[in-house]
Amino acid sequence: MKTYLKLFVCVIALLVTACSDEFFEVNQDPNGPTRTTPENMLPNVIQETMHLQDVAAVSSTSATNQLANTSTGSLREIDSYGPSGYAASLFQNNYFWFGINNEKMMEWAQEEGSYHYVGVAKILKAINFAYTLDTHGTLYYQDAFDPQVTQHTFDDGEFVYNQLLSLLDEAIIDLDRDSFRPLSQGDILYNGDVEKWKMLAYAEKARLLNHLTKKSSYNPQAVLAAVDNSFKQVSDEAAYDFTGEPLSDRTQGATGGFGFTALLSLKTWDKVLVDYLKGEGNGGIADPRLSSIVNPGSDGQYRGVTNGVSRDGLNPELIGPVVGGFYSSPDSKYFIFSYEELKLIEAEAAFLSGDVSRAYTAYQTAIRTNMERMAIAASEIEDYLTNNPATAVSASALTLGKIMFQKYVTMVFHPEVWVDMRRYDYDPSIYPGFSLPDNVNSALNGEFIRRIDMFNAEIQFNKAEVERIGGLLPGYKSKRVWWDQP
Repeated sequence: MKTYLKLFVCVIALLVTACSDEFFEVNQDPNGPTRTTPENMLPNVIQETMHLQDVAAVSSTSATNQLANTSTGSLREIDSYGPSGYAASLFQNNYFWFGINNEKMMEWAQEEGSYHYVGVAKILKAINFAYTLDTHGTLYYQDAFDPQVTQHTFDDGEFVYNQLLSLLDEAIIDLDRDSFRPLSQGDILYNGDVEKWKMLAYAEKARLLNHLTKKSSYNPQAVLAAVDNSFKQVSDEAAYDFTGEPLSDRTQGATGGFGFTALLSLKTWDKVLVDYLKGEGNGGIADPRLSSIVNPGSDGQYRGVTNGVSRDGLNPELIGPVVGGFYSSPDSKYFIFSYEELKLIEAEAAFLSGDVSRAYTAYQTAIRTNMERMAIAASEIEDYLTNNPATAVSASALTLGKIMFQKYVTMVFHPEVWVDMRRYDYDPSIYPGFSLPDNVNSALNGEFIRRIDMFNAEIQFNKAEVERIGGLLPGYKSKRVWWDQP
């Protein structure tokens, strides 16, 4: 990382002087602060967590057939599993946008005894490193922020997961300690509510443990134990409310770059998601959330396009814009970890443990909560839960497929949906109508995508390490990440 930073600064300096440590020592800004206190850093690292989630969603929404790209070039290539520099930038952004600031916040908070900030930093690190690892399949962890290392080493995925789980356990302990600086001074997510941060730590622990369903070590009871210590109600979830804030806060992104609305304006609805909501394959009964999530075309009809095909030859006006729906408006609530996700994790783990009654209760709670958010009429909610073929109308009718289908619908635009689809191998019995995109990248030999390309800077500056893990092989994107391997 230090090597790339030096290169960037030297380019800006137009090669006036040679790149060296001395360059940084003599070119410090005498008027700029070199240190601050953690409450001034926390808003930024929370914002960057949301920004990184957006970047992860660029690739995941194409892989899950929730959105397709309308632009040309790098973004458009994602739909057919081709190379995409923007999607790959999550790797860099995890370290530069988020990681460096978060590490310093943690360090300085530790020094002054502000342990609540230390705990929050560990939670956010676990969330962002998990996004990066789950998307790219590999990352640097042990030597990531070592200033003496210029050629980093990729760490084993299972090792990193164990480290992230340990971070979450440590965070809970830190949050139980006395803290010099009140968390409320910088907390834009929970306004200093330490108990809710602890709940988020347990929620993330449940999420990561539940990723291991293909592994012999998978323990649904451990997942459920984490769930029991997490959110008790909707108000406990990790969701940022943009209501009443300047639109630029959402449209420009946390760092003033490519923002939420800018990204969604380059995308269109995918046919798979729209058809699911229209009830295709489920008796033709539309999901009452259809009009809340998807915008209609100019003729009032709801349409999506086939992934990998440019609008299926349709007049663009016949496909409603992505921006402006429940999940896609500039003032939409931003779900880092929703109550629905937690309840559906509970439903899956309980179902796999054999506790169908608990699974069914959690499943119904998730659906009801999601629909109530969208102000769906109570009569429509009850009709959906009791009569719609897409749902399990009784505990005995509950299946794993129905649980995962609800995660697909209640977590639109969230990168966790792609984790689910890989864990269940894009199973058509769970995701009906799902198939490889048209014009799919032939290098993958007919396989579904399992990870995103290696970041270009790693190939250029750490090529031997990229080669060691097979990162230059044509079919690298079909290589399964560690938890995806049986």
